[in-house]
Amino acid sequence: MNLDALISQHPCLVSPADMVSLCQPLQKLGITYFGHAIIHANGMLTGICSNADYFHLYLKHKFFNLDFQTGAHLNSFDYIIWDYLPRAKLAKDYYQLDANFHLYHVFSVIKADPLLCQTHIYHFAAGHFQPEMNNFYVRHRQLLEQFILYYNEQLNKNSFLKTAHKLSIPVEKPLLERVLIDSRQSLLTEEAINDFLQAIHQYPTEDNQGFALNTQDLSSREKQCLYLLAHGHTAKTIAKSLKLSPRTIYFYIENMKKKIGHYKKNELVEYYWKYFADKV
Repeated sequence: MNLDALISQHPCLVSPADMVSLCQPLQKLGITYFGHAIIHANGMLTGICSNADYFHLYLKHKFFNLDFQTGAHLNSFDYIIWDYLPRAKLAKDYYQLDANFHLYHVFSVIKADPLLCQTHIYHFAAGHFQPEMNNFYVRHRQLLEQFILYYNEQLNKNSFLKTAHKLSIPVEKPLLERVLIDSRQSLLTEEAINDFLQAIHQYPTEDNQGFALNTQDLSSREKQCLYLLAHGHTAKTIAKSLKLSPRTIYFYIENMKKKIGHYKKNELVEYYWKYFADKV
């Protein structure tokens, strides 16, 4: 699709109030901007955000070709704190765009969807210069995860907004690829975290089953998914039973895995029968 045609049809540019309304709950956390991008297996990019004017310029000036989210090694991260990324000279105008629209302290949650061969990037930003926001994001990441689940449910119900992810943009070879590679030194990998937890004897073992021994650690939806998984359901049948999209169920399951500390379906099932069967 021609870029001008895409701009003329994009739902967050045609009717920006819909996306603004959907993102309204984030205001209670001091977050004034939200965006959702998908990097598809064929290298195409789709996206939507809560600031129509910003998004219009992002598309018009093809800043997606300078955006770190289109670079390599993205799946090596669970999240990115933009304040920690080196500012490459080639991206000067792109970073200035953020400043012009008062997008400060951008925090991006990254989720791979292997079933659809996609990578989802969820962006959050504050409207004022508040360095403590980076600490807030990390400490309250679970709140952001809950919003992502809420957003995906609402987006799935809104046939108009959903068209945003049918309007794809071809991305040129990313110019900021080296930024991600360089910044890996400032972020702990999942393996490093697990090594640390094992060293202090807090990582799940046969005798020590981790952090989520209390059902309060799981949301009501996650408990429902865990119950249904333990009773032989697949993500697809759970989605049908709960009247949600398979993608949403996938995110619930991924969140459970992180909370419980087990990453295979059979381990989740065993965990349910050992710890939650008489509580859920």
